[in-house]
Amino acid sequence: MIFALIVAILLQVILIVTPINTIFGLRNINIYDWDIIITMSILPLLVMEVVKFFRKEY
Repeated sequence: MIFALIVAILLQVILIVTPINTIFGLRNINIYDWDIIITMSILPLLVMEVVKFFRKEY
């Protein structure tokens, strides 16, 4: 399992730092993209915490 994780990480790094990234259409993530990623990642957590709060109260 750890070997598979290491291989997956190495493959991702190779794709990002070598010229192969143009073949796959990869690009750097700018600050606007990070804003969307973080917002969309936190949103389900916030929704579930609100749901848990109201279930506990009533």
